[in-house]
Amino acid sequence: ERLIPIALGAPLPGIQLLAVAHDDAGGGFVAAIRLDATLQHDYVAAYTATGALAWVWRLPPPPGGGRALPVGVAITGDGVVVFHDGAAVTGLPPP
Repeated sequence: ERLIPIALGAPLPGIQLLAVAHDDAGGGFVAAIRLDATLQHDYVAAYTATGALAWVWRLPPPPGGGRALPVGVAITGDGVVVFHDGAAVTGLPPP
């Protein structure tokens, strides 16, 4: 039996997936994506349960030139939480 991949949402540019979270209750999901190799251009994209792109939020430039610390995301029906740069926590709307 062959596995056939299916697209869950609109494609987005990037070179690395940093973090992803799925809302079991609402079906939406978010992904933190590294745009390029500079370690300065990362963003979070939120998708609805149907796979439609809801919004994109660019992470602020990291202190010290490059984002060396991990990025994490969490999602609930109330919103999205993004952990970045070792000390920053940002709350965003749900997809």
